[in-house]
Amino acid sequence: MLIRQTVHIKKNNNALSINGIVIIIFYIFETSLRIHHIKEIDVVDIISRNNLIYYENSTSFNIYDFCSQPQSSCLPPFIDISEEFVRKIITVPKYKLLNCVMPKCFSTTTTKVFSYLYDPEKYQTFEWNHNGISSTSHENDYSSVENFLQNTQTPQDELKNWRMSVFIRDPLDRFISAFINKCYIEREYISPGLMYPGKELCYGCQTNLTCFMLKQYKRSFMYGKRMTKFTGYEDQHTYPQNWFCNFKKFKKQYKIYKTYSDRKGIENYNKNILEMLDKRNIDDDKIKYIVDNILMEFSRKKRELKYDIIMKYIYNGIINDIKNYHKLPIILKNEILSTPLLYKTFISTYYQDYLQFSFNFPKPNFTESHITL
Repeated sequence: MLIRQTVHIKKNNNALSINGIVIIIFYIFETSLRIHHIKEIDVVDIISRNNLIYYENSTSFNIYDFCSQPQSSCLPPFIDISEEFVRKIITVPKYKLLNCVMPKCFSTTTTKVFSYLYDPEKYQTFEWNHNGISSTSHENDYSSVENFLQNTQTPQDELKNWRMSVFIRDPLDRFISAFINKCYIEREYISPGLMYPGKELCYGCQTNLTCFMLKQYKRSFMYGKRMTKFTGYEDQHTYPQNWFCNFKKFKKQYKIYKTYSDRKGIENYNKNILEMLDKRNIDDDKIKYIVDNILMEFSRKKRELKYDIIMKYIYNGIINDIKNYHKLPIILKNEILSTPLLYKTFISTYYQDYLQFSFNFPKPNFTESHITL
């Protein structure tokens, strides 16, 4: 009897082993096929499918026609970025505050405000470094709204009692800010292989705008098609904003604040933060601390870097070595708006951001051959 059972178990184990091998072979085949397909993607060909359709005998065109063309190169809206390590939802349960931290939209300052409100004592003894870790990391932050609801056992209907907010930014302004920060500055001091094994930040493009835009569009295109599930460091700062914050499901519940990088934009950001806090009846002494120690630091024309002194010198040294650093945003913006390929790539990537958040589309500085409507 024991021998029969042993034989039966061995047969089952053999069957399981065969099934396991088949699954592994199928997975390898599927992965190889996907890699081959990815290599075959011709970004320039995809972008070239869309034309700027000009009115007859005119230099104006209807931007809304751009993404309605057959086999459009435009990215789809509301692709939820859902990765556990990307913790973009921050909360202060005491005041029922929830914010979706949008990268490159004053995210560091917003995180500091929420971290302070969550645990003032811990915030004041925390040494902030340039590593994305807050004083309350993994205490009041979550990968998504639904992750927050599940982990805190909060009914979705309860969200109506919360102040849900998000700061967003003009897509062109945000993209250029990300490109300068990652490809001109951080690339110089973040070691190759730290983000991706054997590769440097910005995909080896260094400061080549065309190279970076095409590679980043390809990554966005693949993510939108679900051909890849991994979200990289550059992706986090350049993917369309409508892909964050679970906007597809919760957009109507957010109070959406528009931000800009100029002085007026910073003033409006500070005003919006204080308005948000005032409506939750937060103590005056806490608001005063935020104004004096977080918003004031953020508003200085020359903001000091609070992380270690060596990092400060490295950062400032890199900036000083960049030719025309303070003019870079204008130079790069003109390059995008003056180059048909770059402009089409940009609009293909961020069309839905302009549409969903009612930003004014940037106008190109060129005209193509007129196409009669």
